[in-house]
Amino acid sequence: MSRNRQKAVGYALPELHLFASTVHGLEPIAAAELTARGHRVLGIRKRQVLVSSPPELADDRPRTIDDLLIQLASAPDPGPVKADLAALRLDVELEPIRAALDGGEATLSVSASMIGRRTYNRYDLEEAIGTHLARRLGARLASRRGGARPPEGAVELRATLSPEGLLLGLRGRRAPLHRREWRKATIPGSLHPPVAAAMARLAEVEPGMTVLDPCCGAGTILIEAAEAEPSVRYLGSDRDPEALDAAARNADGRRQIEWQRADAAELPLPTGSVDRMVTNPAWGRQVRADTPFQALLDEWKRVLTPGGRLVCLLPPELPSWVEDAGWTVEKTVQVSVSGRHPLIAVAEKRS
Repeated sequence: MSRNRQKAVGYALPELHLFASTVHGLEPIAAAELTARGHRVLGIRKRQVLVSSPPELADDRPRTIDDLLIQLASAPDPGPVKADLAALRLDVELEPIRAALDGGEATLSVSASMIGRRTYNRYDLEEAIGTHLARRLGARLASRRGGARPPEGAVELRATLSPEGLLLGLRGRRAPLHRREWRKATIPGSLHPPVAAAMARLAEVEPGMTVLDPCCGAGTILIEAAEAEPSVRYLGSDRDPEALDAAARNADGRRQIEWQRADAAELPLPTGSVDRMVTNPAWGRQVRADTPFQALLDEWKRVLTPGGRLVCLLPPELPSWVEDAGWTVEKTVQVSVSGRHPLIAVAEKRS
């Protein structure tokens, strides 16, 4: 698709309609990244950003989104009851699906997500769309009902349904973008990579800075930050040697990241030696919190430069603690992660 296809037809193809799926709360951050990468934002919905893009960006890999798909069809919400699915009619652009099926096994798989109360489930929606398309394309539908995994090599379609409407997109045979190739190891509390990428973006990291994650876990935040801005010194510390082992495996030779064992409340760093701190500390939910948050804030304030910036994932009640501890909270972004609704707080150290 894209460059090769343009070369084959001998002229520039019109822009494609794509849509990005996102963690709820990250939509504006994702839209800003997409714009910076050359996409034109057409609209923002809950968990989605709709864009018009040059064909060469169909295979783009933005970091703050869960996935980017070629839009094949859109339609109004068909309705809340199962009988509505029988009347669903989608005007689907079939050529991109045929191109994706070419040269491989003729198997389709449809995954769906829904917002709103309905009398049907995601599998009903997947099969309503997939059965119709498989018949038109002469392909086989691999059902996901009951949690079944599609066979390797199946062409993946993604349907998203909300009161704002139904979108159908083409992923093809690749994995979703949020499944990072670098991620070889995880530990309890490992952060969703697009959330980590969004936090790094909010930190406004610049070349030549020193960036610290004092609760680095498996290294997700620093690896995502290094992917976006490699010309920076990154420091990751954690008390857990197993976490540091996982981080080193995931970093896989990224020499700008240094790992060390240290307590986040007693950092072996000079005062005022860190420009940015981006972190997801333990809050006693997935990972036990052994250190009072106030002690962490005091130590983090010590190692940051004057005007240094902290980007931290917090339970909703904690940003006021940051203000009380001598920081100015510039911005908060509430996100939905694993059924919870934490805040990303962006704070500046007050001198």
